[in-house]
Amino acid sequence: MTERAPLAMRLRHGAHLVWRFLGSLPPWGPSPAAERFVRARLDPAEWDLWRTLSGPDRRHALGVARRAEAAGAGPDGVAAALLHDVGKLESGLGTGGRVIATLVGLGLGHRRAVTTLTTKGGFPGRCGRYLDHARLGGELLRRAGARPLATAWAREHHDPPGAGSVPADLARVLRAADGD
Repeated sequence: MTERAPLAMRLRHGAHLVWRFLGSLPPWGPSPAAERFVRARLDPAEWDLWRTLSGPDRRHALGVARRAEAAGAGPDGVAAALLHDVGKLESGLGTGGRVIATLVGLGLGHRRAVTTLTTKGGFPGRCGRYLDHARLGGELLRRAGARPLATAWAREHHDPPGAGSVPADLARVLRAADGD
């Protein structure tokens, strides 16, 4: 989402954030059957990262992956969907902290908030890392030896389709599956 996006787009994104917030309140993760679905689609290092996500983040990633798979994203696209938010691990923020970080990002503008906050320690620095989760997730996945598409999509999942290295058609499928 760009800082100068049309009002209608910002309002849709705001509604998306409200639904994401409400969905993040129950702390539990996916069912054992759902976790078997995930395990069958990830390499061991990818699985190890996915398992460290919070219960709500794992549920979200699973939903994105199922929608991506139904839309024909293919095995690498499904893995990318499952792993796109792993950078959120770097912030260590729970739901309340994420809400604050998101509001700060909306108030200051995403780029300015990341630049300002990531240089700080404590809670402000954690907010900055949360807002910078796409770049951080790409780096986590690269270091873990994850498949290139998953690494690229984690890094680029907030960019417009066609702006990065992920083919535009696949980026549109993954973005629609994520609801952004």
